[in-house]
Amino acid sequence: MAALDLKGIYQRKEYRRQYPEGEAAAHVVGFTNVEDNGRGGVELAFNKDLGGRSGSRRVIKDRLGRIVEDVVEQVPPVDGRDLTLSIDSKVQFFAYQKLRDAVIANKAGAGSVVVLDTTTGEVLAPPTTRATTRTSGRTCRASSCATARSPTPSSPVRP
Repeated sequence: MAALDLKGIYQRKEYRRQYPEGEAAAHVVGFTNVEDNGRGGVELAFNKDLGGRSGSRRVIKDRLGRIVEDVVEQVPPVDGRDLTLSIDSKVQFFAYQKLRDAVIANKAGAGSVVVLDTTTGEVLAPPTTRATTRTSGRTCRASSCATARSPTPSSPVRP
């Protein structure tokens, strides 16, 4: 298309999110909208930390759109912070497979599970299946159903 050089047709570079672990972990990473604001998963939970800040620059341009001079001091952009998860991709993959198979075998609408390291308390795998599910009369997104409800204080945690 670019080689045709058609008036009104243009190209622009866009970035596309990659999910290295596929559907088994996509809900953990989450997603963003077209403005790059987090709308699910870690992207939503840590949106402010991951997003950074845009920079700015005020300039005077001539009639041809060329920059003549800077009007005020430039504000440089600030990169978002890096985030490291404790998710173990192998545990996540196998937990997701078992959960998916159990949901299908039991004809359930959805399923969630959380696998923890009992020594450190780190979350190793929070797989969830299906897009939405009902929990206590409210709708949960797949990225949060497994952790949206806290256990009752009397619930024992067993290794």
